[in-house]
Amino acid sequence: MNTQTLNRKEWPIDHMGYENAVWHTPIIAGLVAAYPEAVYHEIGVLRGDCWRSAAANAAEAHGVDVMDSWPYMDNIGQLWHMKSQQFFREYDGPPPDVVFVDGDHYLPTCRNDVFSALSILAPGGTIAVHDTLPPPITRRELSGDGWQVREELERNMRLETFTIWRYPGLTFVRAR
Repeated sequence: MNTQTLNRKEWPIDHMGYENAVWHTPIIAGLVAAYPEAVYHEIGVLRGDCWRSAAANAAEAHGVDVMDSWPYMDNIGQLWHMKSQQFFREYDGPPPDVVFVDGDHYLPTCRNDVFSALSILAPGGTIAVHDTLPPPITRRELSGDGWQVREELERNMRLETFTIWRYPGLTFVRAR
């Protein structure tokens, strides 16, 4: 079944429910745990759903959000209360092993977040980009047009990519 061609009434899962959008949390947490002494960055902490699990597996963790997400971070790691572009300019710590990008969902910012993360990523590191499925699978108000960065990454011959095609989409990126 090609879910890209299904209309909303035929979607195999409830695409409106928040609960269905957090299946990625144990995957990101496991990815962080796979790196000894991992340095983890999360762009877009919001309510901390992924943060609490993934950052707990890291030796060092940095969360970035324009919202005051500290109440949701369970005193784990460091919150950078700023836009991601400012964080990437100011960060001078060790290169991250894992970066989870789930911030602004519009293409210019999403592209900047992914390519900025690539520029500081540790050798052998992985970037996970959330909300990478195109409409109609995702709703524009949830994913903006940032999902298009996945297509750009897939065409880049210097990168390896793998996408989990389950709402709302999760794409992994590594340098070749």
